Amino acid sequence: MESASTKSSLTHPWNLPHFGGFLRYPWSTSCEGLPPRHVFYDVKFYPYHMSSSTAPVFALVGNREIVICRPPAAKGEGLLLINVFRDLEPIPKDWKNCSSIVHNSCAWNYVAQSEPLISVAGASGLIKVLNALTGELVTTLLGHGGEINDLATHPLYPWILASASGDHSIRIWDLRRKTELGENACLIICGHGHGHKEPVLTCAWHGLGAYLISGGQDRMVCIWSVPDLAPESPFFDPGEEPANAARSSAETKVIHYPHFATSAVHSNYVDCVCFYGDLILSKASEEDKIVLWTITGFHSKASPPSPSSAPATGMFLDTRSGFLLERACNEKPDQEGWQGPLQPPKIPPLTRLLEFQVPFSGLFYMRFSLLMPSLAHPDLHPVLAIGNTNTKIFFWDLMGLEIGRDGGMTLSNDDDKFKRPDSKSKKRVGVSFSNRAHEGYSTSDLRSESPLASSSRRPSSVVTTTDASSPVLFSLQEPEVSTTGTSPALFDTPPEASSMLHRLNKYRVNDSFTPLPAHYSHTPNVNYHLLARQVAWSPCGKWCIIAGESGSKDAMAVIYDRWV
Repeated sequence: MESASTKSSLTHPWNLPHFGGFLRYPWSTSCEGLPPRHVFYDVKFYPYHMSSSTAPVFALVGNREIVICRPPAAKGEGLLLINVFRDLEPIPKDWKNCSSIVHNSCAWNYVAQSEPLISVAGASGLIKVLNALTGELVTTLLGHGGEINDLATHPLYPWILASASGDHSIRIWDLRRKTELGENACLIICGHGHGHKEPVLTCAWHGLGAYLISGGQDRMVCIWSVPDLAPESPFFDPGEEPANAARSSAETKVIHYPHFATSAVHSNYVDCVCFYGDLILSKASEEDKIVLWTITGFHSKASPPSPSSAPATGMFLDTRSGFLLERACNEKPDQEGWQGPLQPPKIPPLTRLLEFQVPFSGLFYMRFSLLMPSLAHPDLHPVLAIGNTNTKIFFWDLMGLEIGRDGGMTLSNDDDKFKRPDSKSKKRVGVSFSNRAHEGYSTSDLRSESPLASSSRRPSSVVTTTDASSPVLFSLQEPEVSTTGTSPALFDTPPEASSMLHRLNKYRVNDSFTPLPAHYSHTPNVNYHLLARQVAWSPCGKWCIIAGESGSKDAMAVIYDRWV
């Protein structure tokens, strides 16, 4: 039975996670015939978990395997290995010239809540959808002409899946459609030669599901306006004629132009993007930073822009925005497809807000994750997390930055005091840089109890069970914490005013070109060198998993939790 103090510490929004243990997955378990290097490229928590008595499961993907685990249910316990699914596609003899059997991306889905699905993809260009309970292959999605670099599930409809590909396009799929009945699972193609000019590396949905953001090797970040994909939406209305119904289930809509595209934010491959409300977080290789920025005129709660306002290519040098041109199109309704003057707009199309310093993160294909509040967990603070190539993990509490600017300083008797912000306080001073970060939250509660919420390790013909090749699980009884203190809470009161001024200068939010150091950074005691590839937060915010590879040939995952 948890004590009141323990329960409070688990849910206190100002506490950042502590290191809890790690999993080292030996190369010998699954990689015979492959290069002598095993990497976890992706990790995702099951987002529809609502049980208060069990921890949510998460999936790790690397090489030819999907590893499903559960984090420790109590302090001092280790990770629970539930299932290991192996891709049984034959391995080419000459793997050096054919890496098509390696998976690098995963996403959770379902059509029926009783049958959770895990979708995986990689260099083959195929998306394989598996039953997450049995490992059975449910369907294979074909259509991309290049490798797939990222998968993203719609925030409102778990059967809708987006994929970013090396064929320069993003595809949106409907897992309800049956290819064996002649239905085309691909609903929409974004780009088709008029968006990204090089491989697309990353994609993510807006919280309301009306926009999709993508980044690629062309240094571009694009925003795509997506039709309403609700089951009752006119998008799926086939009309009264049976012939229209057959045609509707087989056709694919093409969105030729993004409503926003820019190469002004980054100077290298853009390998991670996401929405922070109506703001944007993005990262590029070799830059050692994450950038927070905003698009002028973009408001997710406004009516979606018309297709005619999507700017064509060649309009501006580095940025083109349909959100600025929407008003111009409305002022000239008689000129269909009017694209505005061929000169840069007078209003800046974007504003750079902050940079977050991530040293030794220049390697390609390293990704961050953003914890966001939800209907089930409304008190969570937005927390940004990423790992680097040098066995270090970084955390920023974005609410802490906002409070630090608005009300974190008080003046009393000519002595400045930096106080720990009180979430119950109604006092606010100034205007927050992240006012619009709180817009665009999902209003649909799709999370419910599922078979994964109470599943234990299940026998399966595709599960690796031999002792010689089983993964090595590690857990620390007393997790090591940062040397900056026993608790990584952000705003404990320093003993002197000089400490406050030092922190104020350290986390100055009025300079958009000076990267902010992490609120909390930590080197986990894993006895191996860790190169982090991907980060995932549990929906409740209690667990954070960092996946990647060790200094040897083994894959590795590190867990952080909030037990203390």
